[in-house]
Amino acid sequence: MTILTKIVTVVPKFRVGKIMRAKRASHDPFIVFVSIALLLIPLYFLAPGTFLFRPFAGEFSIYGTAVSLFLVLGFLGWIGFFRWWIKGEISKERFLENLGNTLAALGFRRSWAQVVIGLVVGAGLGVFTWHVFGASPSNSLGLAGWVLSTGIIMVFFAPLIEETLFRGYLINRCISSGRGRAWAWTLAVAASVLLFSYLHARNPEQKMVVGAVFTLVYLWGRGNNMTATIMVHATGNATILLSAFLPLGSVEAAVALLTVVISISLLVLIVWKVSQPLPSPISATFARRQRGIVTNPTCGARPAGMP
Repeated sequence: MTILTKIVTVVPKFRVGKIMRAKRASHDPFIVFVSIALLLIPLYFLAPGTFLFRPFAGEFSIYGTAVSLFLVLGFLGWIGFFRWWIKGEISKERFLENLGNTLAALGFRRSWAQVVIGLVVGAGLGVFTWHVFGASPSNSLGLAGWVLSTGIIMVFFAPLIEETLFRGYLINRCISSGRGRAWAWTLAVAASVLLFSYLHARNPEQKMVVGAVFTLVYLWGRGNNMTATIMVHATGNATILLSAFLPLGSVEAAVALLTVVISISLLVLIVWKVSQPLPSPISATFARRQRGIVTNPTCGARPAGMP
Protein backbone atom coordinates (compact mmCIF):
# COMPACT_ATOMS: atom_id res chain seq x y z
CA MET A 1 0.00 0.00 0.00
CA THR A 2 1.45 3.34 -1.01
CA ILE A 3 1.77 6.31 1.31
CA LEU A 4 -0.93 8.14 -0.66
CA THR A 5 -3.33 5.20 -0.23
CA LYS A 6 -2.68 5.13 3.51
CA ILE A 7 -3.45 8.83 3.80
CA VAL A 8 -6.66 8.51 1.79
CA THR A 9 -7.72 5.56 3.96
CA VAL A 10 -6.79 6.93 7.40
CA VAL A 11 -7.91 10.56 7.10
CA PRO A 12 -11.62 9.86 6.42
CA LYS A 13 -11.71 7.40 9.34
CA PHE A 14 -10.11 9.96 11.63
CA ARG A 15 -12.56 12.68 10.58
CA VAL A 16 -15.59 10.42 10.87
CA GLY A 17 -14.50 9.26 14.32
CA LYS A 18 -13.98 12.84 15.44
CA ILE A 19 -17.40 13.87 14.12
CA MET A 20 -19.11 10.89 15.78
CA ARG A 21 -17.51 11.71 19.15
CA ALA A 22 -18.71 15.30 18.84
CA LYS A 23 -22.21 14.08 17.93
CA ARG A 24 -22.30 11.79 20.97
CA ALA A 25 -21.38 14.71 23.22
CA SER A 26 -23.96 16.94 21.56
CA HIS A 27 -26.65 14.32 22.25
CA ASP A 28 -26.04 14.56 26.00
CA PRO A 29 -29.40 15.75 27.45
CA PHE A 30 -27.58 18.24 29.64
CA ILE A 31 -25.83 19.86 26.66
CA VAL A 32 -29.09 19.85 24.68
CA PHE A 33 -30.99 21.61 27.48
CA VAL A 34 -28.24 24.20 28.04
CA SER A 35 -28.08 24.93 24.29
CA ILE A 36 -31.86 25.35 24.05
CA ALA A 37 -31.88 27.61 27.12
CA LEU A 38 -29.23 29.81 25.53
CA LEU A 39 -31.13 29.96 22.22
CA LEU A 40 -34.25 31.15 24.03
CA ILE A 41 -32.55 34.23 25.48
CA PRO A 42 -33.02 36.39 22.31
CA LEU A 43 -36.79 36.15 22.92
CA TYR A 44 -36.20 38.49 25.85
CA PHE A 45 -35.35 41.23 23.32
CA LEU A 46 -37.45 40.13 20.32
CA ALA A 47 -40.68 39.67 22.29
CA PRO A 48 -40.53 41.86 25.41
CA GLY A 49 -42.98 40.76 28.06
CA THR A 50 -43.22 37.20 26.76
CA PHE A 51 -44.55 34.80 29.37
CA LEU A 52 -41.20 33.01 29.63
CA PHE A 53 -39.43 36.07 31.05
CA ARG A 54 -42.35 37.86 32.70
CA PRO A 55 -41.41 38.47 36.35
CA PHE A 56 -43.45 37.16 39.22
CA ALA A 57 -42.75 37.19 42.98
CA GLY A 58 -39.83 39.58 42.53
CA GLU A 59 -36.91 38.09 40.63
CA PHE A 60 -38.57 34.89 39.41
CA SER A 61 -39.76 33.95 35.92
CA ILE A 62 -40.86 30.76 34.20
CA TYR A 63 -37.55 30.68 32.30
CA GLY A 64 -35.44 31.20 35.42
CA THR A 65 -37.46 28.68 37.42
CA ALA A 66 -37.09 26.01 34.72
CA VAL A 67 -33.33 26.56 34.43
CA SER A 68 -32.86 26.50 38.20
CA LEU A 69 -34.96 23.36 38.64
CA PHE A 70 -33.04 21.56 35.88
CA LEU A 71 -29.69 22.42 37.46
CA VAL A 72 -30.83 21.45 40.96
CA LEU A 73 -32.12 18.05 39.81
CA GLY A 74 -29.04 17.55 37.65
CA PHE A 75 -26.70 18.31 40.53
CA LEU A 76 -28.58 15.98 42.90
CA GLY A 77 -28.36 13.22 40.30
CA TRP A 78 -24.68 13.98 39.73
CA ILE A 79 -23.77 13.43 43.39
CA GLY A 80 -25.84 10.24 43.58
CA PHE A 81 -28.67 11.60 45.73
CA PHE A 82 -31.41 9.73 43.86
CA ARG A 83 -29.39 6.52 43.80
CA TRP A 84 -29.21 6.73 47.58
CA TRP A 85 -32.55 8.28 48.63
CA ILE A 86 -34.93 6.75 46.07
CA LYS A 87 -33.34 3.67 44.51
CA GLY A 88 -31.24 2.56 47.47
CA GLU A 89 -28.41 1.52 45.14
CA ILE A 90 -25.69 3.10 47.25
CA SER A 91 -25.26 3.48 50.99
CA LYS A 92 -25.51 6.73 52.90
CA GLU A 93 -21.77 6.59 53.53
CA ARG A 94 -21.06 6.25 49.78
CA PHE A 95 -23.40 9.14 49.03
CA LEU A 96 -21.69 11.38 51.59
CA GLU A 97 -18.32 10.37 50.16
CA ASN A 98 -19.50 11.31 46.65
CA LEU A 99 -20.83 14.62 47.97
CA GLY A 100 -17.59 15.45 49.77
CA ASN A 101 -15.41 14.57 46.79
CA THR A 102 -17.66 16.55 44.42
CA LEU A 103 -17.66 19.68 46.60
CA ALA A 104 -13.88 19.45 46.95
CA ALA A 105 -13.51 19.10 43.19
CA LEU A 106 -15.83 22.06 42.57
CA GLY A 107 -13.50 24.19 44.67
CA PHE A 108 -14.79 24.32 48.25
CA ARG A 109 -11.46 24.93 49.99
CA ARG A 110 -10.29 26.06 53.41
CA SER A 111 -8.37 29.08 52.19
CA TRP A 112 -8.20 32.36 54.09
CA ALA A 113 -6.48 33.90 51.06
CA GLN A 114 -9.57 33.20 48.95
CA VAL A 115 -11.81 34.61 51.68
CA VAL A 116 -9.84 37.86 51.79
CA ILE A 117 -9.70 38.13 47.99
CA GLY A 118 -13.44 37.53 47.86
CA LEU A 119 -14.15 40.23 50.44
CA VAL A 120 -12.01 42.80 48.63
CA VAL A 121 -13.22 42.03 45.09
CA GLY A 122 -16.83 41.71 46.26
CA ALA A 123 -16.80 45.05 48.05
CA GLY A 124 -15.42 46.75 44.95
CA LEU A 125 -17.96 45.01 42.73
CA GLY A 126 -20.79 46.02 45.05
CA VAL A 127 -19.75 49.68 45.05
CA PHE A 128 -19.44 49.62 41.26
CA THR A 129 -22.86 47.99 40.83
CA TRP A 130 -24.51 50.41 43.24
CA HIS A 131 -23.12 53.55 41.60
CA VAL A 132 -23.37 52.46 37.96
CA PHE A 133 -26.66 50.57 37.97
CA GLY A 134 -28.29 52.01 41.06
CA ALA A 135 -29.25 48.47 42.00
CA SER A 136 -31.02 47.97 45.29
CA PRO A 137 -33.51 45.57 46.79
CA SER A 138 -37.11 46.81 46.77
CA ASN A 139 -38.10 48.12 50.20
CA SER A 140 -41.82 47.53 49.83
CA LEU A 141 -42.40 46.94 53.55
CA GLY A 142 -39.73 49.05 55.18
CA LEU A 143 -39.64 46.78 58.24
CA ALA A 144 -36.62 45.50 60.11
CA GLY A 145 -37.90 41.93 59.74
CA TRP A 146 -38.11 42.35 55.98
CA VAL A 147 -34.57 43.75 55.95
CA LEU A 148 -33.45 40.67 57.85
CA SER A 149 -35.14 38.21 55.45
CA THR A 150 -33.85 40.06 52.40
CA GLY A 151 -30.34 40.12 53.81
CA ILE A 152 -30.32 36.39 54.55
CA ILE A 153 -31.46 35.59 51.00
CA MET A 154 -29.05 38.02 49.32
CA VAL A 155 -25.95 37.43 51.43
CA PHE A 156 -26.32 33.80 52.48
CA PHE A 157 -28.58 31.61 50.34
CA ALA A 158 -28.12 33.24 46.93
CA PRO A 159 -24.28 33.15 46.90
CA LEU A 160 -24.07 29.60 48.26
CA ILE A 161 -26.71 28.04 45.99
CA GLU A 162 -26.20 30.08 42.81
CA GLU A 163 -22.41 29.74 42.76
CA THR A 164 -22.56 26.01 43.44
CA LEU A 165 -24.99 25.54 40.55
CA PHE A 166 -24.00 28.16 37.97
CA ARG A 167 -20.25 28.17 38.50
CA GLY A 168 -19.36 24.83 40.04
CA TYR A 169 -21.85 22.37 38.56
CA LEU A 170 -22.73 24.04 35.26
CA ILE A 171 -19.17 24.81 34.17
CA ASN A 172 -17.70 21.45 35.17
CA ARG A 173 -20.64 19.50 33.79
CA CYS A 174 -20.31 21.16 30.36
CA ILE A 175 -16.57 20.52 30.31
CA SER A 176 -17.12 16.93 31.41
CA SER A 177 -19.66 16.28 28.64
CA GLY A 178 -17.36 17.82 26.03
CA ARG A 179 -14.29 16.02 27.40
CA GLY A 180 -12.41 19.29 27.85
CA ARG A 181 -12.66 20.37 24.20
CA ALA A 182 -12.62 24.04 23.20
CA TRP A 183 -16.33 24.12 22.32
CA ALA A 184 -17.19 22.72 25.74
CA TRP A 185 -15.19 25.44 27.48
CA THR A 186 -16.88 28.09 25.33
CA LEU A 187 -20.33 26.69 26.09
CA ALA A 188 -19.50 26.41 29.80
CA VAL A 189 -18.42 30.05 30.13
CA ALA A 190 -21.29 31.40 28.01
CA ALA A 191 -23.89 29.36 29.89
CA SER A 192 -22.43 30.28 33.27
CA VAL A 193 -22.76 34.00 32.55
CA LEU A 194 -25.93 34.13 30.43
CA LEU A 195 -28.10 31.57 32.21
CA PHE A 196 -27.20 33.15 35.54
CA SER A 197 -28.06 36.60 34.19
CA TYR A 198 -31.45 35.68 32.73
CA LEU A 199 -32.30 33.54 35.72
CA HIS A 200 -33.18 36.93 37.22
CA ALA A 201 -36.32 38.45 35.74
CA ARG A 202 -35.29 42.01 36.59
CA ASN A 203 -32.18 43.82 35.27
CA PRO A 204 -30.50 40.81 33.63
CA GLU A 205 -28.02 43.14 31.92
CA GLN A 206 -26.66 44.16 35.32
CA LYS A 207 -26.46 40.50 36.37
CA MET A 208 -24.47 39.79 33.19
CA VAL A 209 -21.69 42.10 34.37
CA VAL A 210 -21.46 40.61 37.84
CA GLY A 211 -21.93 37.08 36.45
CA ALA A 212 -18.91 37.59 34.20
CA VAL A 213 -16.86 38.67 37.23
CA PHE A 214 -17.99 35.62 39.22
CA THR A 215 -17.04 33.30 36.35
CA LEU A 216 -13.66 35.00 35.92
CA VAL A 217 -12.89 34.65 39.63
CA TYR A 218 -13.97 31.01 39.60
CA LEU A 219 -11.74 30.09 36.64
CA TRP A 220 -8.78 32.31 37.54
CA GLY A 221 -5.39 30.64 37.94
CA ARG A 222 -5.74 26.96 38.79
CA GLY A 223 -9.50 27.24 38.47
CA ASN A 224 -12.40 26.07 40.61
CA ASN A 225 -12.00 28.89 43.14
CA MET A 226 -15.39 28.29 44.73
CA THR A 227 -14.52 29.77 48.11
CA ALA A 228 -13.42 33.05 46.55
CA THR A 229 -16.41 33.15 44.19
CA ILE A 230 -18.95 32.66 46.98
CA MET A 231 -17.30 35.40 49.02
CA VAL A 232 -17.26 37.81 46.06
CA HIS A 233 -20.98 37.18 45.48
CA ALA A 234 -21.85 37.50 49.17
CA THR A 235 -19.78 40.64 49.76
CA GLY A 236 -21.09 42.30 46.59
CA ASN A 237 -24.68 41.68 47.66
CA ALA A 238 -23.85 42.80 51.20
CA THR A 239 -22.47 46.10 49.90
CA ILE A 240 -25.65 46.71 47.91
CA LEU A 241 -27.78 45.74 50.89
CA LEU A 242 -25.99 48.13 53.23
CA SER A 243 -26.06 50.94 50.67
CA ALA A 244 -29.82 50.49 50.32
CA PHE A 245 -30.81 50.13 53.96
CA LEU A 246 -28.32 52.19 55.99
CA PRO A 247 -30.07 55.49 55.09
CA LEU A 248 -33.50 54.17 56.15
CA GLY A 249 -33.03 54.49 59.89
CA SER A 250 -31.03 53.25 62.84
CA VAL A 251 -33.07 50.06 63.35
CA GLU A 252 -32.95 49.00 59.69
CA ALA A 253 -29.25 49.90 59.52
CA ALA A 254 -28.42 47.84 62.60
CA VAL A 255 -30.42 44.84 61.36
CA ALA A 256 -28.79 45.05 57.91
CA LEU A 257 -25.28 45.25 59.37
CA LEU A 258 -25.93 42.38 61.78
CA THR A 259 -27.41 40.27 58.98
CA VAL A 260 -24.36 40.83 56.79
CA VAL A 261 -21.89 39.89 59.54
CA ILE A 262 -23.80 36.75 60.55
CA SER A 263 -24.46 35.61 56.96
CA ILE A 264 -20.83 35.96 55.84
CA SER A 265 -19.62 34.25 59.01
CA LEU A 266 -22.00 31.35 58.40
CA LEU A 267 -20.81 31.08 54.79
CA VAL A 268 -17.19 30.78 55.91
CA LEU A 269 -18.20 28.22 58.54
CA ILE A 270 -20.11 26.11 56.00
CA VAL A 271 -17.26 26.24 53.46
CA TRP A 272 -14.85 25.13 56.18
CA LYS A 273 -17.23 22.36 57.28
CA VAL A 274 -17.73 20.79 53.84
CA SER A 275 -14.17 21.34 52.60
CA GLN A 276 -11.18 19.10 52.85
CA PRO A 277 -8.17 20.88 54.37
CA LEU A 278 -5.32 21.59 51.99
CA PRO A 279 -3.29 19.72 51.03
CA SER A 280 -5.62 16.78 50.42
CA PRO A 281 -5.53 13.88 47.95
CA ILE A 282 -8.21 15.39 45.75
CA SER A 283 -6.91 18.99 45.90
CA ALA A 284 -3.56 17.89 44.50
CA THR A 285 -5.20 17.52 41.08
CA PHE A 286 -6.68 21.04 40.92
CA ALA A 287 -3.73 22.40 38.95
CA ARG A 288 -4.13 19.68 36.30
CA ARG A 289 -7.91 20.08 35.77
CA GLN A 290 -7.60 21.53 32.26
CA ARG A 291 -5.61 18.56 31.04
CA GLY A 292 -7.98 15.87 32.27
CA ILE A 293 -10.91 14.01 30.79
CA VAL A 294 -13.61 13.87 33.41
CA THR A 295 -16.71 11.80 34.03
CA ASN A 296 -19.57 11.50 36.48
CA PRO A 297 -18.19 11.12 40.03
CA THR A 298 -20.96 8.72 41.00
CA CYS A 299 -19.62 6.24 38.46
CA GLY A 300 -16.35 5.88 40.30
CA ALA A 301 -14.32 8.55 38.48
CA ARG A 302 -13.22 12.00 39.48
CA PRO A 303 -15.89 14.71 39.68
CA ALA A 304 -16.27 17.06 36.73
CA GLY A 305 -13.41 19.44 36.21
CA MET A 306 -10.94 16.86 37.52
CA PRO A 307 -8.51 14.69 35.56
